[in-house]
Amino acid sequence: MGIERGVADNGRADQKMTANTRIGTEIAGFRLESLLGRGGMSVVYVAEQLRLGRKVALKLLASELGWDEHFRERFVRESHIAAAIDHPNIIPIYDAGEADGLLYIAMRFVQGPDVKEILKRDGRLGVGRTIFFIEQVASALDAAHAHDLVHRDVKPGNILVEESTDHAYLTDFGVAKQTTARGLTSTGHFLGTVEYAAPEQIEGKPVDARTDVYALGCVLYECLTGSPPYAHGTEHAVLHAHLVDPPPSVTRSRPELPHAFDGVVATAMAKASADRFQSCGELAHSARNAATGTGHRVHSVARPQAAVETLLSRPDPPAEVATPAAAAAVAPLEALPDRRRRSSRAWWAALTALLVAGAAAISGGAVYLLTRNDDSPSASSTPQAGAVHRLENLIPTPVWKTCNSQNAPRSGSVETVVCLPESGSPIFDPDRLEVSTFANAAALQRAYEAERRRGRVPRGRGRCTGLSWTGEGTWLHNPAAPGSRPKLGGSRVCFFAGNDAVIVWTHRKSGQATHTDILGIARESGSDHAGLYGWWRYWHHRIGKAT
Repeated sequence: MGIERGVADNGRADQKMTANTRIGTEIAGFRLESLLGRGGMSVVYVAEQLRLGRKVALKLLASELGWDEHFRERFVRESHIAAAIDHPNIIPIYDAGEADGLLYIAMRFVQGPDVKEILKRDGRLGVGRTIFFIEQVASALDAAHAHDLVHRDVKPGNILVEESTDHAYLTDFGVAKQTTARGLTSTGHFLGTVEYAAPEQIEGKPVDARTDVYALGCVLYECLTGSPPYAHGTEHAVLHAHLVDPPPSVTRSRPELPHAFDGVVATAMAKASADRFQSCGELAHSARNAATGTGHRVHSVARPQAAVETLLSRPDPPAEVATPAAAAAVAPLEALPDRRRRSSRAWWAALTALLVAGAAAISGGAVYLLTRNDDSPSASSTPQAGAVHRLENLIPTPVWKTCNSQNAPRSGSVETVVCLPESGSPIFDPDRLEVSTFANAAALQRAYEAERRRGRVPRGRGRCTGLSWTGEGTWLHNPAAPGSRPKLGGSRVCFFAGNDAVIVWTHRKSGQATHTDILGIARESGSDHAGLYGWWRYWHHRIGKAT
């Protein structure tokens, strides 16, 4: 793959000399005063517009690239793109054209540094200043996307800042691309900056607004930590990391920040564009909520080893079900006991072995329902109570051996057990598992709704998957036979409670005597939603079936 990061090293000296010799000359009514910056396909000067006597930033196409029709076409398009969008956070264009064989764009001169310079000078930014920059750039990008334009080179160096007000301007649409345009990228060439490039951009696949979402997620990470997401040294190592490495954790560099920031970055930088925020504004909104501890808290990613990652990466879109409201409240979850953290390598290895042993049972994979319709039983109905099995018959032995029945069952339930992991066990278990049986669907639904509200998850919103961890969905039973249709298993909701990841799910009766109405609540400390989701994905089909 050819990688456009500027001209070859042996041509940089010539470019610098050419740029410097132009200072003091006049081009299209602009007198060049000083060199402002140099990129891979252009040189930018501070210039005076003689007719109006004002300073401007004048961008000239790099002479070495002027012969390339593709570069010239992109350069011309930049002026039309930026001029067509009237937005306070996009640099205004004053003039554009060609003079003496040189393509130029004259734009507002911003007296101040770009974010890259600020990071180099001051180090990582405070949360408030970061969010302020991200919100401004997100607004500019959403405006561009509304014109079917993708920037494709969102990075700190393309965010100019008037430091007196911290007003941010997005600039350099030189590699921007209309989503309907074709033939503007040379075959085998990568356009953009490798530190902020989305996987589809690297692979030469179609790009859209979510490509800029990915880059903005990289910028968010760098503002908070002071370095790009993947700092592996060589360009090819960075490209490889964008394609295969899990998104980095903000809190590893800044443990004092809310863990929700890990989720915001990881969602923005999801490998598949469908798993990202669908707009830059949504990213900015989630980042602000992460900073204030309100609204969505999305996932923090800690990808498992390859064998388990295959399981977690199966298609698992949210099944967003609007469930009936219920007024009853239930007692809060008990506080988690302190315990020594298990070795992540040990429990992943053990879980992998467990998955292999159960491959026959899960070979069909989990299929999830995509719907916004309410298929759940109505909380206002009064169904006949079915056979309520003892939980000892509904929880498999490996889990049941850690469970203790509660003298006071959960409000509205018939029986409740709480399961705590064995000390030092190499097998991954949640820090706390609570399972309750209910005599009918209405009682079960009331308990589930109370937990959803406790997690502050809007009904039918967000995602509850291995990649996103604040939202509601449904799950289906594995098909009974190849080609058969899976049946609705129940609802699930995921949320963070402080530093704990929580998943709550229902297991509804399927009309068979071997199933009953149960509510499960699993909780894991350290915001380890990935481990918790892997456990749930394996066990939720098994918990609730009578032996």
